[in-house]
Amino acid sequence: MLGALIGGDAESAAIGAGVGGLAGGATGFFVAASNNQNYATHEEALNGQIEQARALVAEYQHDIDVTRQLVNAKRQRIETSRPQLTAGQITAEQYRILIGDVEGSVRLIRQNIEANQRNMRLIEEEIAWFRQEGSDTAGLDAELQRYRSLRDQQLALLRELTAAQATG
Repeated sequence: MLGALIGGDAESAAIGAGVGGLAGGATGFFVAASNNQNYATHEEALNGQIEQARALVAEYQHDIDVTRQLVNAKRQRIETSRPQLTAGQITAEQYRILIGDVEGSVRLIRQNIEANQRNMRLIEEEIAWFRQEGSDTAGLDAELQRYRSLRDQQLALLRELTAAQATG
Protein backbone atom coordinates (compact mmCIF):
# COMPACT_ATOMS: atom_id res chain seq x y z
CA MET A 1 0.00 0.00 0.00
CA LEU A 2 2.76 2.48 0.86
CA GLY A 3 4.52 1.52 -2.35
CA ALA A 4 1.54 2.82 -4.28
CA LEU A 5 2.05 6.19 -2.64
CA ILE A 6 5.57 6.28 -3.97
CA GLY A 7 4.84 5.25 -7.50
CA GLY A 8 3.10 1.91 -7.73
CA ASP A 9 5.82 -0.36 -9.10
CA ALA A 10 7.65 -3.25 -7.42
CA GLU A 11 10.62 -1.10 -6.42
CA SER A 12 8.29 1.44 -4.89
CA ALA A 13 6.51 -1.29 -2.97
CA ALA A 14 9.83 -2.35 -1.46
CA ILE A 15 10.58 1.24 -0.50
CA GLY A 16 7.10 1.54 0.92
CA ALA A 17 7.73 -1.43 3.17
CA GLY A 18 10.76 0.36 4.58
CA VAL A 19 8.77 3.54 5.05
CA GLY A 20 6.70 1.67 7.61
CA GLY A 21 9.72 1.84 9.89
CA LEU A 22 9.85 5.59 9.43
CA ALA A 23 6.18 5.85 10.32
CA GLY A 24 6.85 4.30 13.70
CA GLY A 25 9.68 6.67 14.47
CA ALA A 26 12.94 5.34 15.78
CA THR A 27 12.59 1.61 16.16
CA GLY A 28 15.13 1.41 18.95
CA PHE A 29 14.80 2.92 22.38
CA PHE A 30 17.82 3.84 24.41
CA VAL A 31 17.55 2.43 27.95
CA ALA A 32 19.50 4.34 30.55
CA ALA A 33 22.23 2.35 32.26
CA SER A 34 21.92 4.66 35.23
CA ASN A 35 18.48 3.09 35.81
CA ASN A 36 19.63 -0.47 35.18
CA GLN A 37 21.22 -2.28 38.09
CA ASN A 38 22.07 -5.45 36.12
CA TYR A 39 25.68 -4.39 35.56
CA ALA A 40 28.37 -5.33 38.07
CA THR A 41 30.59 -2.34 37.29
CA HIS A 42 30.35 1.08 35.68
CA GLU A 43 32.65 -0.21 32.94
CA GLU A 44 30.24 -3.05 32.12
CA ALA A 45 27.34 -0.60 32.13
CA LEU A 46 29.25 1.76 29.84
CA ASN A 47 30.14 -1.05 27.45
CA GLY A 48 26.48 -2.08 27.40
CA GLN A 49 25.46 1.47 26.56
CA ILE A 50 28.04 1.67 23.78
CA GLU A 51 26.67 -1.54 22.25
CA GLN A 52 23.13 -0.24 22.58
CA ALA A 53 24.12 3.04 20.92
CA ARG A 54 25.83 1.13 18.08
CA ALA A 55 22.63 -0.83 17.49
CA LEU A 56 20.62 2.40 17.38
CA VAL A 57 23.09 3.92 14.93
CA ALA A 58 22.71 0.85 12.69
CA GLU A 59 18.91 1.18 12.84
CA TYR A 60 19.13 4.88 12.07
CA GLN A 61 21.43 4.14 9.11
CA HIS A 62 18.66 1.88 7.79
CA ASP A 63 16.19 4.75 8.28
CA ILE A 64 18.51 7.02 6.28
CA ASP A 65 18.73 4.47 3.48
CA VAL A 66 14.92 4.24 3.34
CA THR A 67 14.62 8.03 3.52
CA ARG A 68 17.07 8.41 0.63
CA GLN A 69 15.10 5.93 -1.51
CA LEU A 70 11.83 7.63 -0.60
CA VAL A 71 13.12 11.11 -1.39
CA ASN A 72 14.60 9.99 -4.72
CA ALA A 73 11.37 8.23 -5.72
CA LYS A 74 9.18 11.19 -4.74
CA ARG A 75 11.47 13.74 -6.38
CA GLN A 76 11.56 11.72 -9.59
CA ARG A 77 7.77 11.32 -9.53
CA ILE A 78 7.32 15.08 -9.12
CA GLU A 79 9.78 15.78 -11.95
CA THR A 80 8.03 13.38 -14.34
CA SER A 81 4.53 14.49 -13.32
CA ARG A 82 5.02 18.19 -14.00
CA PRO A 83 5.44 17.69 -17.77
CA GLN A 84 2.57 15.18 -17.73
CA LEU A 85 0.34 17.80 -16.13
CA THR A 86 1.39 20.42 -18.67
CA ALA A 87 0.76 17.98 -21.54
CA GLY A 88 -2.66 17.06 -20.15
CA GLN A 89 -1.63 13.44 -19.53
CA ILE A 90 -2.66 13.72 -15.88
CA THR A 91 -5.26 15.92 -14.28
CA ALA A 92 -4.65 18.71 -11.80
CA GLU A 93 -6.41 16.54 -9.20
CA GLN A 94 -3.99 13.65 -9.83
CA TYR A 95 -1.10 16.05 -9.44
CA ARG A 96 -2.56 17.44 -6.18
CA ILE A 97 -2.81 13.86 -4.88
CA LEU A 98 0.87 13.33 -5.70
CA ILE A 99 1.82 16.51 -3.84
CA GLY A 100 -0.35 15.37 -0.91
CA ASP A 101 1.57 12.08 -0.86
CA VAL A 102 4.81 14.05 -0.72
CA GLU A 103 3.44 16.04 2.23
CA GLY A 104 2.72 12.75 4.00
CA SER A 105 6.28 11.61 3.37
CA VAL A 106 7.61 14.88 4.77
CA ARG A 107 5.59 14.28 7.94
CA LEU A 108 6.93 10.72 8.28
CA ILE A 109 10.51 11.88 7.91
CA ARG A 110 10.00 14.68 10.45
CA GLN A 111 8.49 12.20 12.94
CA ASN A 112 11.45 9.89 12.46
CA ILE A 113 13.91 12.75 13.01
CA GLU A 114 12.09 13.75 16.21
CA ALA A 115 12.13 10.19 17.55
CA ASN A 116 15.83 9.83 16.82
CA GLN A 117 16.55 13.20 18.44
CA ARG A 118 14.88 11.88 21.61
CA ASN A 119 17.30 8.96 21.52
CA MET A 120 20.21 11.37 21.06
CA ARG A 121 19.11 13.33 24.13
CA LEU A 122 18.98 10.10 26.16
CA ILE A 123 22.49 9.20 25.01
CA GLU A 124 23.68 12.70 25.96
CA GLU A 125 22.16 12.22 29.43
CA GLU A 126 23.95 8.89 29.78
CA ILE A 127 27.24 10.43 28.76
CA ALA A 128 26.78 13.11 31.42
CA TRP A 129 25.95 10.46 34.04
CA PHE A 130 28.99 8.33 33.17
CA ARG A 131 31.26 11.38 33.19
CA GLN A 132 29.93 12.31 36.62
CA GLU A 133 30.83 8.79 37.74
CA GLY A 134 34.34 9.31 36.40
CA SER A 135 34.07 6.98 33.39
CA ASP A 136 35.80 7.51 30.05
CA THR A 137 32.94 8.10 27.60
CA ALA A 138 34.98 8.24 24.37
CA GLY A 139 33.22 5.20 22.88
CA LEU A 140 29.76 6.54 23.67
CA ASP A 141 30.78 10.01 22.46
CA ALA A 142 31.83 8.49 19.12
CA GLU A 143 28.47 6.76 18.69
CA LEU A 144 26.65 9.98 19.52
CA GLN A 145 28.68 11.77 16.83
CA ARG A 146 27.73 9.08 14.31
CA TYR A 147 24.09 9.48 15.34
CA ARG A 148 24.29 13.26 14.88
CA SER A 149 25.88 12.82 11.46
CA LEU A 150 23.01 10.56 10.41
CA ARG A 151 20.50 13.10 11.70
CA ASP A 152 22.21 15.77 9.61
CA GLN A 153 21.99 13.51 6.54
CA GLN A 154 18.29 12.96 7.15
CA LEU A 155 17.70 16.68 7.60
CA ALA A 156 19.44 17.31 4.26
CA LEU A 157 17.21 14.71 2.60
CA LEU A 158 14.16 16.34 4.15
CA ARG A 159 15.25 19.73 2.75
CA GLU A 160 15.73 18.13 -0.66
CA LEU A 161 12.22 16.70 -0.61
CA THR A 162 10.60 19.93 0.57
CA ALA A 163 12.49 21.85 -2.15
CA ALA A 164 11.19 19.42 -4.79
CA GLN A 165 7.71 19.81 -3.36
CA ALA A 166 7.96 23.60 -3.44
CA THR A 167 8.92 23.61 -7.13
CA GLY A 168 6.07 21.19 -7.89
